[in-house]
Amino acid sequence: MKRKKGFTIVELVIVIAVIAVLAAVLIPTFSSLIQKANLSSDQVAVRNMNNALAMDEAENGKPDDLLTAMLRMKENGYDFDSYKPLTEGYRFFWDQRENRVVLVRTEDMNIVYPEEMKGVIDESVAANYKSLYRDTAADREAVTKLNEKIAAASDKTLEITSGSELSALAAVVNGFYDEANGLEGYTVELPASINLETDIWVPIGEAAATPFCGTMKGAEGGSVITGLSSEGYTADIANAVTLASGQTGVAYGLVAFAENAVFENITLEDISVDLGDSGVEMGGLVGTATGSLTVKNCKIGKEGDASLIRGRSKVGAFVGVLDRTESDYEVLFENCFNYARVEAVDTGDSVRSGGFVGAANFPYSSAFQVGCTFKNCENYGDVSSEKYAGGFIGHRYGGAALITFENCKSAGTVTGTEGCSGFYIGWVSEEGAHSFETCTMEENTAVSGTTLEQAFGTVVSKSTVRFGTSVYQKTASGWDVSVA
Repeated sequence: MKRKKGFTIVELVIVIAVIAVLAAVLIPTFSSLIQKANLSSDQVAVRNMNNALAMDEAENGKPDDLLTAMLRMKENGYDFDSYKPLTEGYRFFWDQRENRVVLVRTEDMNIVYPEEMKGVIDESVAANYKSLYRDTAADREAVTKLNEKIAAASDKTLEITSGSELSALAAVVNGFYDEANGLEGYTVELPASINLETDIWVPIGEAAATPFCGTMKGAEGGSVITGLSSEGYTADIANAVTLASGQTGVAYGLVAFAENAVFENITLEDISVDLGDSGVEMGGLVGTATGSLTVKNCKIGKEGDASLIRGRSKVGAFVGVLDRTESDYEVLFENCFNYARVEAVDTGDSVRSGGFVGAANFPYSSAFQVGCTFKNCENYGDVSSEKYAGGFIGHRYGGAALITFENCKSAGTVTGTEGCSGFYIGWVSEEGAHSFETCTMEENTAVSGTTLEQAFGTVVSKSTVRFGTSVYQKTASGWDVSVA
């Protein structure tokens, strides 16, 4: 009997190579077929959900808010505690204006179905779109209870008792309760400690259209919030921000958008806010603040912890962007301290980071005299940027409004590109005015020059500084003290 001959090594190599080639050809084909099948199923689901919504609307009218819409769809078999698209990288959103569900490709925020609504969601209507599956039944129960508490708060004081209730507060401000109006006129009282480590944090005031407008106050001895993290966070379309440079991303912080807000006696410890390229307006406390802003007795990080606030372009330990448009608004930081590391990682002229504020924008108006005040504030956090970096403000932009530093200290390492880093402000554009009273700076190898030059990085001509007992004006040839 003849013995069967086995494969030679060469033949085995050829067989393996053939299998690899077939796999390279067939696996993507199978994956594509599965993707198409899942996408088709998701489109059918959208059509069925919209039919159910249309029939419900004919009987009960349009839902007032997302919570009501989700409850009505649950009655028709769509429980969003577990129901989500089969297609990877896609999400269901509810269009509040039209009372319709849309299927969105999250990579570029494009509506792919229904056909008649295809295309990139326009920023002007983005706030109408609400995610349908990020929350849970427990979240909705907490929101319902908080809504009842709001309705019963005749003195407009809300006592928050836990991290889950603070998450419910975010949901309320973000559109679950239309009468909340950003909690304008309300005082939110926090307990001595709140732990957010078990939750994916969705910011309070997640969209520009739904900012937080109230007062958030810590306990008498201060409130410590631990574990604020952006890990796992996926922004709703409503939270998209488009900068003048054309960059698109999100605002993020404990609060994403705040308007005429007050924060007192709050410490954020063990922060990990890092959205990389998608974070264009990032702060530990607030992503973007408009109107008046008061921050008193607040801390970001603590000595020795590894707190980090990191984003693409406008990043600050307290506030990513301070955007003031009216002359009667006031901004005050008093008795505030930063220990967190602050990083802006993009390249180009739009990149700035600050130990307190990433970018401070003021209007061009001779009547606009009061910009913002820092009183008894200290920065110990290291600040870095590929362009502009400041121990307090990365970039100060706009007209003649006065920025005052009183009894402040800048002690963190500040690292920007050449000429664009300063102990207090990285870059001053236009005719800004500044006042320093009893302020100090610690030695920093990344910032060199005279005392005045150490305070600023790049300064445009005509800016003025009251430093000690003298007033200086920046001219084309340098600082001129003759205007004192």
